[in-house]
Amino acid sequence: IPTGEEFGARGAAYLASVAINKNESIKKVVNNNIKIKRKYYPNKLNKKYYLNKYKKYLELRKNLNNIW
Repeated sequence: IPTGEEFGARGAAYLASVAINKNESIKKVVNNNIKIKRKYYPNKLNKKYYLNKYKKYLELRKNLNNIW
């Protein structure tokens, strides 16, 4: 999760800075300005459980195609 707020406005400012040649690329301007507030990592123990739930979801979604 990045620090800060108003990410849409920040993104627009980054794009504008590239458009007026203040920065050479969007990738560079983002890498120079990003600060990470918090990181989350997947819980490998839950992988099997969620994979099973996802398979069931896909099956249910496929079966709903007839009524859409």
